Amino acid sequence: MAGLHVIGSVVSLVAAGMLVVGAGVAALSDRGHGAIRPLVGLVLGVFVAQSLLGLVLLLGGGAPSEGLHILYGIGLVIVIPLAQSFAAEAPDRARSGVLAVAGILALALAWRLFATG
Repeated sequence: MAGLHVIGSVVSLVAAGMLVVGAGVAALSDRGHGAIRPLVGLVLGVFVAQSLLGLVLLLGGGAPSEGLHILYGIGLVIVIPLAQSFAAEAPDRARSGVLAVAGILALALAWRLFATG
């Protein structure tokens, strides 16, 4: 199960990177904003699945190497919904820009989670 969580960490890093690139390109080119919503759903789904897997490991007696790992995990799950809420009324270009920045934060959190195991 722990090996699956490690694989999920890599998938989370890739998903966050996809959000950064996708939303960043949409914001800079002012095109393709419709493709960002399903991408956000996919990325958030990956983050939630990874967090649930971590919770199963935690409840099964496993413990992260650093206590902050749990806090980083919570941050990873809430950063995208917070960004969506923040930019809910914004025009498409601005919303994509906010999601690109949220993706950068998610990428940093996912990297930190990967590093703290």
